[in-house]
Amino acid sequence: YNIQAWKFKIINDEEMLLFIDETKLLNAVDPLARQIHISAGCFIETLSIGISKYGYKANIAYFPEGYNTPDDFGVKAIAKISLSKPEKTNPHHLSEFIYTRQSNRRHYKGDLITTIEFLDIKRLMGKTQSHFIFKNNEEDMKTYFNLFLDAAKIEFKTLPVSDEFMSSFRLSDDIENSGDGLTVSQMGFSNFNKWFIESTLKKEDKNNWHSDKIIDSLFKNAQKEIESSKGLIFIKTNSNKYMDWIKAGRDYTKFNLACTSKEIQVQAVNYITHEYDEMLALQQKFNDLEKLKTNEKVQMILRIGRQRPGDYSYRRGIGTFIVKD
Repeated sequence: YNIQAWKFKIINDEEMLLFIDETKLLNAVDPLARQIHISAGCFIETLSIGISKYGYKANIAYFPEGYNTPDDFGVKAIAKISLSKPEKTNPHHLSEFIYTRQSNRRHYKGDLITTIEFLDIKRLMGKTQSHFIFKNNEEDMKTYFNLFLDAAKIEFKTLPVSDEFMSSFRLSDDIENSGDGLTVSQMGFSNFNKWFIESTLKKEDKNNWHSDKIIDSLFKNAQKEIESSKGLIFIKTNSNKYMDWIKAGRDYTKFNLACTSKEIQVQAVNYITHEYDEMLALQQKFNDLEKLKTNEKVQMILRIGRQRPGDYSYRRGIGTFIVKD
């Protein structure tokens, strides 16, 4: 939801500690804070690739104070990041795409993504810690589409989850001030549906958010997105620990940047991976379909395809992330 749940403590000009921001956890949709840790991995990889443009290398030391339970969230560092400047450091070949990559929630068009295209993207990514599973058979994808749409219905009708989702929406007039969250147009809505949802958000009564009309509009938008997918990507890990989450985020970032370099669009459609109680039975069906072993986890599900760029997300000012002593 573009909540940017990170904070960091500057040690000196070359070193900092990165933390989860425990005040921005999504306790309903992400009860384990798994996805929040994935986003920390995205942060680390974006920094590591981006800083190479300036001749630096980012050295990452994970969990320098230990990291064992949710009591550590926001208290103990995810990573200590130290910059060094080797005599010769070439900019990472994906660094030029940092400012153009995005999550594109629009309806995708054109041909299916081919296996050759996927393998070219994998080549650009280089080594990964996670496994990338590619699906582009139309009949097979329909089975997954049906599961993902069932998961979307659960997501939109589970009130605490829906509340977190809707509270991430920002009106166009407010987004520049907040610097986080998503506008209705960034969610892929346009024309009447955009007006209808924005009008509902302007009303103070949250019960309006859970009306049948709003849920139906959200579902139809999700259906349009999912069924237009020109390929699916499952990011799978062999275990499901804090380190797996962070490394999955790092791998996802490389994938998104590599897709951007090839003008292929990406959006996460993670509904069925969420661990709240109402989703677990459907999630087990998905796990069975994928024949996942006990400790394995699909960390992210991505839809990919072709479309012109959408609206870009906003970012908060850098000062809002810095922890003072």
